[in-house]
Amino acid sequence: MTAALEPDTIIHESPYRGAEKVRELEALKAARCKVFTAKDALLVVDVQNDFMEQTPVYPNPLHPISESNLCSGEICSGALGVPGSSEIIAPINEWINAFSEAGSRVFASLDWHPLDHCSFCRNGTTASNPTHSHPKGAICGPQGKETENFDYTGKCTDEESNDAFETNTLMQWPNHCQQVGDAAFGSRFHPYLAVNPHFTVVKKGFDLTLDSYSAFGGVESKQGFPFDTEDDIESLKGQRDLKALIEEAGIERLFVVGLATDFCVLHTALDAVGKGQSNRSAPQGVKQVVMVQGAARGVIPALTSAALDQLAAAGVWLPTTASPDKTLEVVCEAGHPSTLHPPPKEEL
Repeated sequence: MTAALEPDTIIHESPYRGAEKVRELEALKAARCKVFTAKDALLVVDVQNDFMEQTPVYPNPLHPISESNLCSGEICSGALGVPGSSEIIAPINEWINAFSEAGSRVFASLDWHPLDHCSFCRNGTTASNPTHSHPKGAICGPQGKETENFDYTGKCTDEESNDAFETNTLMQWPNHCQQVGDAAFGSRFHPYLAVNPHFTVVKKGFDLTLDSYSAFGGVESKQGFPFDTEDDIESLKGQRDLKALIEEAGIERLFVVGLATDFCVLHTALDAVGKGQSNRSAPQGVKQVVMVQGAARGVIPALTSAALDQLAAAGVWLPTTASPDKTLEVVCEAGHPSTLHPPPKEEL
């Protein structure tokens, strides 16, 4: 039996209790890290038909698939089909379902261009870099003010495009993600992406003379589920942009997936940490940006590798995982983004 203490007995706290408290707090923090909350958001970048390679047809598509969109019984490759893009639909759907079940926000961006958009290649079907040509058109670039025989009539006039033109790094693309007409199928979400009515969708590149690789150049769509109807362009111009939407939601941790790693995903993630070419400031409150490599694909391998180095140097977390559970495990145990992908030596 333990003897009763006298009233004036001084009780000294164990010298080990402080260390125990630290360990308890670290364990609690680690546990919370591995759970999605209202402060987490998923950003699905440009998972649209025109960026998809040829894919099989399954029951219950998100929107109708006409005969004109079929090639040998499968959904035709888009105007700018990204290699390996069909491999990321299942993991992205897993992310969407995990966030939806947790009550966390899901944002998604759509390229949405007029028929003669400034980003479309003006040089016919002969690409400046034929190695990366696509069957339905040409990738023209990199090019700029010093490029011979470059037709830059009607080129984009946004800040990013002007800078690229001056530095001879401007890229132009096959006609893609068009707003209306027979080609409008290409601007829609992939038919088997797990889109739900709770998505917040932003549209970008809808102005004839302006483009944006980054989803942060997009504004909130006024259309509803399944997001395959037309918006009114003039009313879109007055909508809230993605940065405002993320700040209003109080997001602290942002996970980025989609297409393509070397262009739209790259610029979106850079803008999310305030280090993009557009000079946009990072959304207030966002403390961590995670680009999930296993749920993204790039267009050109060399550019994709360079994009990852650029993201690492900017402080973006780059797990090579695909699933939500494994990604959370890796990120929460890493401690620092450089553990996952060391920045280039000159950036250290």
